[in-house]
Amino acid sequence: MKAALEALIKLFYPDRCIFCLGLLEPDGSCSCRREVEMKCRLSLGRRETRFRESWPSFVISSYIYRDPVPEAVANFKFRGFTHAANEMARVMAEDAADYPELGACHLVVPVPSYRGRTLHGLVLAREFAKAMGLPFDPKAVKKTRETKKQHELDPRSRRTNLKDAFAADERVKGLRVIICDDVLTSGSTILELASVLRAAGAEEVYAVTFARAGNKR
Repeated sequence: MKAALEALIKLFYPDRCIFCLGLLEPDGSCSCRREVEMKCRLSLGRRETRFRESWPSFVISSYIYRDPVPEAVANFKFRGFTHAANEMARVMAEDAADYPELGACHLVVPVPSYRGRTLHGLVLAREFAKAMGLPFDPKAVKKTRETKKQHELDPRSRRTNLKDAFAADERVKGLRVIICDDVLTSGSTILELASVLRAAGAEEVYAVTFARAGNKR
């Protein structure tokens, strides 16, 4: 019954490419993908971002945030293009498999929203955890207050905006944790989350994102 329902849904609402919105081939491919991969995909050795702070140990990203990657993220976040989460998570997990440290983690957590007002971060992290074969715990971290939108602030204000905005549960004590997010921009969100996870006793903290801002590959 479930399989029949899914087939009917796909008949009327077929999956589309997350980048160009074209209909996918039966094998899930799209003619635009080769160009996107050449233009935006980060190769092994260029995916890592490291900060002066000790936590997270490193962040890996799959794509540079340049056209058409922003369109894919917008389709996922703002246009209800939910199957995009599966594709984004698949790519992220594929790249994460090159890092033994990530495969040895105990837990994946999302970037939480205040009072669950947005769900896209939770969905992406859940699908990434599933693709990695790792436990997912959306309640291990929470946002404790409303904040201004990060993209509206200058880099200096972004970290201040998030100060004391997150809390981590003591269940993360002794665990190696992956923070999952869609785009790495200034790094303020991930740095603040990593800080509270470490303060709660996490043994190690990493982060995985679909894309990162900047032009360098």
